[in-house]
Amino acid sequence: MISYSEHFSDADFPVGIPHPLLVSALESARVAYQKPIVVTSGGRTPEHNTEVGGVEKSTHLMDATGTFKGCDIKCEDDGERFVLLGILMQRFKRIGVYKKHFHVDVADDMDHPLWKVWVGED
Repeated sequence: MISYSEHFSDADFPVGIPHPLLVSALESARVAYQKPIVVTSGGRTPEHNTEVGGVEKSTHLMDATGTFKGCDIKCEDDGERFVLLGILMQRFKRIGVYKKHFHVDVADDMDHPLWKVWVGED
């Protein structure tokens, strides 16, 4: 098992390598939240990204080194949704809010504008 931080390992990210800034922000959020944060989607191949309806320049896609900058985390409890969102907003500049999960990423390029929060459909 490869440990990326105290609470995240390759069991959370079975495909690819999460960017160190992604792991750092997730770990900080996990410590603040004081509950497990469940990753539901991490790195993707282009084929898998197409299968799940991912966007063309998804931050889930791995670069030439196998590193990716985005992931989805489970949040199905409406009562916890705003607590977790508040914690994530202190640590991520890009957050997608969906009915049963959040997308977070650490992209910092022209294809992915900073300081963006969006609402999507599952």
